[in-house]
Amino acid sequence: MDTSMSKGVLSEETLQFANGIENVAMNKIFFGCGHNNSFHNNNGEGIPGLIGLTTKPESLISKLHYKKFAYCLGDFDDIDARGYAAFGDAAHITGGTTPLADSDLPYYFLNLEAISVENTILPIPKGTFTKTKDISSGFVIDSGSTYSIIRGLGLQLHFTWEKINENIYCLAMLPSDGVSLLGNFQQFLVTECPYWETFNSS
Repeated sequence: MDTSMSKGVLSEETLQFANGIENVAMNKIFFGCGHNNSFHNNNGEGIPGLIGLTTKPESLISKLHYKKFAYCLGDFDDIDARGYAAFGDAAHITGGTTPLADSDLPYYFLNLEAISVENTILPIPKGTFTKTKDISSGFVIDSGSTYSIIRGLGLQLHFTWEKINENIYCLAMLPSDGVSLLGNFQQFLVTECPYWETFNSS
């Protein structure tokens, strides 16, 4: 949904490991190296690379012909926390699910019906998050965006808090005049994991 990109090399290899008794071969091990990375509108300095998870032909899952994937993001504040990504048959899900909205676009749209704070539904006009063909509106889950971008809330939230650093937002939410995104900051502290996506490629 933004200008983030990575150009590099993707390779497939068979790796062999010795366990002291015999050699164990692992087939179809994919690895890559990003040589030209950019994140949003900067030069990408300090990031090792990006993984494309849309259904665009140039994305990783399209190149590898995967129909589904799952990911679980570790705790943002815990440097020892572990996350993972699983692809194809390794992507398992248990529990309830939220269906993706029908779309011929390469992004993962959700049908967001309302937003509530505790038990109070916020007075957001109906249709605010409805997907349009020109992507001027809609609600997308996006693991590559840190902040959630919410369209047309017209709300001001008041908290008791202490300012620690410039440009640090406790909720990691920004306003938008167009499409809305569920960024990865809101995907760290969740009860159910993993997030799971599936799609049909043409």
